[in-house]
Amino acid sequence: MLIGPDTRIGIIGAEGRMGSFLVSLSREKGLEVLLADKGVGDVASLARSSDLIILAIPFYAMDELLRSIGGLIRPEALLMDITSIKIRPLKLMLKTTSCNVVGAHPLFGPESFDEDGLGVILCPGRGNDSLKMARAFWETLGLQVHLSSAEEHDRIMGIVQGVFHGIAFSMADCLANMCSLERKKLREQSTFNFLIMLKRIKALVFQPSFLYETIFFENPFAIDSIEAFIRSLNELRDWIKKDDRESFRSEINKIKEVLGHETSLGQD
Repeated sequence: MLIGPDTRIGIIGAEGRMGSFLVSLSREKGLEVLLADKGVGDVASLARSSDLIILAIPFYAMDELLRSIGGLIRPEALLMDITSIKIRPLKLMLKTTSCNVVGAHPLFGPESFDEDGLGVILCPGRGNDSLKMARAFWETLGLQVHLSSAEEHDRIMGIVQGVFHGIAFSMADCLANMCSLERKKLREQSTFNFLIMLKRIKALVFQPSFLYETIFFENPFAIDSIEAFIRSLNELRDWIKKDDRESFRSEINKIKEVLGHETSLGQD
């Protein structure tokens, strides 16, 4: 079963930031959407009647919800989460239901949807046609679909999100520990690129904290990626302390050689 006007799309967490965005976008594409959230709709009715159920809720809320509705979902229906980790949500969905299951990770937020080339990662869970249906849904919304195993997804996200958000958190923590006068001078004397980074860091750290708890604490690969980054940072620290410019130059040349072949990385 693929996606069409008669496909009932059930979105749990429909009042949230990502949930409400998916509701609007799905309806814009002519899809029938059923809603459920705290004080909105009937989650049990949605579970029974939907062909595709999207869990637009945090990972920490999934266990209790799926224990209450997992047995209500029809075996031929598709259940799909949209969290930024995949190993643990997939295990939970497979354990608490008998329906088709796919893990999805949209690589964007509502505020960045107008950007070109946005995609979603799909990880197989259960069901012969489940990936086909999931792909059809996201392609209907206009997204590029990438396939991955849950383990590969979480390993890559350990770098993409674990290290990236770890840098943002550490920088924000450093700024928060400065006095207000120092922060004022820092803003006045910052370069253009540093101001752009500060703006991005502020946007990141003011997201709900559970997003970062999921990235750091629920991804089993995040700690390894963060530790690899810290080792590189410690190596730089040691070179500076020892005034070891030769080692620094050698590492810079190695980095250029490796990344210079990957021109698609760009220069942002």
